[in-house]
Amino acid sequence: MLTRAKPKPLPWQQQKYSAIARQIDVFSATIQFAFGLWWDSRKQRSSPEQRTKRAEQLVGQLLDLGPTFIKIGQALSTRGDLLPLEYIRALSKLQDSVPPFSSTAAIDIIEADLKQPIDVLYAEFDPIPLAAASLGQVHRARLHSGEEVAVKVQRPGLEALFDLDFKALYQLVQFCERLFPSVRKFELEAIYDEFRRIIYLEIDYVHEGQNADRFRENFADYPNILAPKVYWSYTSTHVLTLEYLPGIKIDRREQLEAIGLDPKEINKTGIGCYLKQLLVDGFFQADPHPGNMAVDSQGKIIFTISA
Repeated sequence: MLTRAKPKPLPWQQQKYSAIARQIDVFSATIQFAFGLWWDSRKQRSSPEQRTKRAEQLVGQLLDLGPTFIKIGQALSTRGDLLPLEYIRALSKLQDSVPPFSSTAAIDIIEADLKQPIDVLYAEFDPIPLAAASLGQVHRARLHSGEEVAVKVQRPGLEALFDLDFKALYQLVQFCERLFPSVRKFELEAIYDEFRRIIYLEIDYVHEGQNADRFRENFADYPNILAPKVYWSYTSTHVLTLEYLPGIKIDRREQLEAIGLDPKEINKTGIGCYLKQLLVDGFFQADPHPGNMAVDSQGKIIFTISA
């Protein structure tokens, strides 16, 4: 019987990975992609097919570079005001098509953080993740008390990787501003500082759980908006256990219509929800891509927590 060889680990997945090596990888990927754009311009290649090819190349490079850069790609996938449609379509794949890490590693993190064996913590735990994204992955489980839950587990070694990545990104920002003075109008350093601040907050699952609780309280009297309950006894910095709320991704129009739901009504609910967040609460879900929003069988919008 043939056995499938394990894929070769990417550089960022290695335990010993220096700042210099990381900078080389980041700069190499940037130069390679920039050269491709320059070559397309020189050869006057501007067809949708060529843009799709370059966009797919960019997605592959972001996946190879790892979580920080996947997160950047996810943010760009919502910016139709900045990028051509071909790039938006390609980058949207990063919202829910990120390769998972091993279930053994996930269980090790859960047991180390919560300080109990997995079978003591959960009556059932599915080793196959429901979803995987840039910063973590989600496993379905059942508590001994019977509640169905979703267990979000952070990718191993993220903080150390972020430390390397932000050194490399800062060097890249400085390089671009020195070599191309015209980009200074975009205030790249300010964008870098804000992104850095947010990304470190996102790997603190206690902070994320507190935000989820606050969001849930804000919509306690709004039956068409659902947010999962946090199970604090099963939550830590690297593990977040939430009420399991299944649904259809909000961008799957055909599936929604197939069960009798009206996308226009769902849009109205979503718009009203965000107006309340922005104008009344002053507290909002700032990453509203389809990987974080779903719709249940009754047309209620579920705000899930991004992995």
